[in-house]
Amino acid sequence: GLFREHSVASSTLVVVVAACFGLPFASGTCSLKYRGEDAPPLHSAADIKECLDGLTIDANSAYHTIAHLQHGLGNYYSFTDIAADSQASVQDTETCKLTVHSVKDDLISELENMKTDVVKEFGVSDYEELLGESMATQTIPSFPFHMRIVEIFRRLFDGNTIYVPPWASVIPFWVLNKREKLSITRSGENMMVKLGGKTVVKMGGLDAWEFIKQEANERVSGIKSLGGRVNRYIQTWNSFLFPGVQFVHFDPILVEFEDSSESLSFEGMVSLESDLDQQTFQEKAGANPQWSSLQKWLDAYADVKPTDATAVLNSIAQDMRALDEPKRVEVRG
Repeated sequence: GLFREHSVASSTLVVVVAACFGLPFASGTCSLKYRGEDAPPLHSAADIKECLDGLTIDANSAYHTIAHLQHGLGNYYSFTDIAADSQASVQDTETCKLTVHSVKDDLISELENMKTDVVKEFGVSDYEELLGESMATQTIPSFPFHMRIVEIFRRLFDGNTIYVPPWASVIPFWVLNKREKLSITRSGENMMVKLGGKTVVKMGGLDAWEFIKQEANERVSGIKSLGGRVNRYIQTWNSFLFPGVQFVHFDPILVEFEDSSESLSFEGMVSLESDLDQQTFQEKAGANPQWSSLQKWLDAYADVKPTDATAVLNSIAQDMRALDEPKRVEVRG
């Protein structure tokens, strides 16, 4: 690695599965053209963002999505309390003064705040009103809805606890238009950033090293140490494949060298080999997978005794098999 930090990280043993509902059709502009036959099509971040902005989620689905997450995090995720403030769990005694990584992600409060904001966005007075029959056709933009949940989970820096938005199978990877190696070397007390062998002074308007640290802190998930996140960011950059929309800058990144500057733009790899209109995009990006019997699960398992864990798992497995198989899209290349 580039550098190390000495602290103790707790290992996560519980996996929270983030389930997203299929979303209703949306209106809007979306036209992603297939550019060739030899590789998965690439489209500009601006074009894909136009399609993402057209996606919607209805009130009933928004309710069930948050309810599912609250149920799992509140009842089954072992580290919910610790994650709210990891420093509060440090035992300062004569025999135990080990430090821990700083994590401050109050999952329950974050979801409660989200519920409040969703209620306002739908224009109702109470969260339970989202289940009303008349609300089934009421929608809000789903891109900011799901990305807010992605960010809540990302701040755990827990590689086993993630939220995958429903369009991940349609746009599995992003790449940069200029694929040059990023490297960092230490020069005395300074960290030198190079791109394509050229020294970088600024990136995105910030000192280059500060930009890299900010990117690592705000875009990388699954690693609790800053050093690990920086290494992962550089490795990801140099693989030319950025998984997840959280890595993307929808506007170009201005890179300033010692004697010149250039703009870097992201392009999305779309795993569909045909032209894509908004309705098709909505169908594909909103069905990953369809958890049509989710509320039935929540209602049924709320009364199950802890000693009946095997029965619960068997029941879940049976329900899973009964669901429609989610559509799988093959990415060539």
